[in-house]
Amino acid sequence: MCRMVGVVFKDSFPSHALSDLRIVSEIGKVPDQGDEVDGHRDGWGMISFSGDSPFYVGRSARPIHIDPSFDSAQDGVTKLERPNILICHARRGSEGEIALQNTQPFLGPGIAFAHNGSVKEFHPETSHTPRGSTDSEKVFAAFMDRYEAIGDVEGALLALLEDEIRGHVFTGLVFLISDGACLYGYRDYGEGNDGNYYNMKYVAGDDCVIVYQQSPSQDDSLATTVERDSLIRVGLDLKVDIKKLR
Repeated sequence: MCRMVGVVFKDSFPSHALSDLRIVSEIGKVPDQGDEVDGHRDGWGMISFSGDSPFYVGRSARPIHIDPSFDSAQDGVTKLERPNILICHARRGSEGEIALQNTQPFLGPGIAFAHNGSVKEFHPETSHTPRGSTDSEKVFAAFMDRYEAIGDVEGALLALLEDEIRGHVFTGLVFLISDGACLYGYRDYGEGNDGNYYNMKYVAGDDCVIVYQQSPSQDDSLATTVERDSLIRVGLDLKVDIKKLR
């Protein structure tokens, strides 16, 4: 269970997008948490692109809200190429220990991939060997098999859903994926799960588009909800396209 934000920006970066995620990492609620502590405290990762190559702006197994390296990563955003894409992910682990290799986003050749949700008993045959122990990285490995064969994010995601995931029980399939040219967001959740938690919204401005899950400062009346089983694509020109996948 996680929280994440993706930003496509031309010039000025909306710093509140990362500040909000930091707050949510400390106080965010999760479904059926009972007496467990609030927040998404099990590590974080922030990526951007240099040309068509993704790289980590910052990454840590520590909670964002007490990690000074997150401040350094935020400062590093000012030095990124423009226009560009950034994805930041705050983890609350449901599978796999708290460890750097289990933090997201995951990176592959030309691809950054982040997931919120769990896919139960997911053990795909894949040519990629996960470095960590999460179901999310197994989903990423299965996606990369298809991306390398198809060469297209949307086609690879469709093949992943149809070939590997539809027959499994899952809590959420909320993805942020980028190839450096576009930011893609997909939202679905399993029957009986909390659609408000496995949510996705976006706000489009003159200089950026923010795709996010939870924001303590964003006025949601200005946001558009990405409907269930829908894919949003945002290009570096800030053009937004949304389609239902089924």
